[in-house]
Amino acid sequence: MNFKVVDDGFSSNSAYNKLVDRIDAKVRALAAQYPGASHKFTAGWLEHTETHKACSDVAYRLMNDGTISDVRFNHVYAYERPAQDRADGAAFVLNIPGSHMKIKRNAMYAYNTWDPSRNLYALGYHSVPELMEAAHADPREFVHTLPSGYRPGKGN
Repeated sequence: MNFKVVDDGFSSNSAYNKLVDRIDAKVRALAAQYPGASHKFTAGWLEHTETHKACSDVAYRLMNDGTISDVRFNHVYAYERPAQDRADGAAFVLNIPGSHMKIKRNAMYAYNTWDPSRNLYALGYHSVPELMEAAHADPREFVHTLPSGYRPGKGN
């Protein structure tokens, strides 16, 4: 889902915390609109970007206050690894049937679409095209759970 949230939490702890709060507001609204829904986040503690970490921090916050309960984390950078090593550290591997791969691929095309009028800037395919291509071809998703010692915050 494109939250259309300004991605500017990199300059300071304060800016990062404001980014977390903006994402939090969006997820809380979704949780209120769809009670009991399953929520998927990127495994930000394993990722390379503070935006992904901010998403994990929101999940951590909302899980702890009881706003959401069915939470899963996908490790998108697992696709940097050789195919046989991508599941390392995952709680489980979701095997996507061939009949559903079109859904996965269509979701990924948001990261390949250039349409500034809709806040789509093709960032994934611009910044990590080989990662996107590996994910596009792999009929698996790698699902993680928060580690027991998870620490929210910029750079943690």
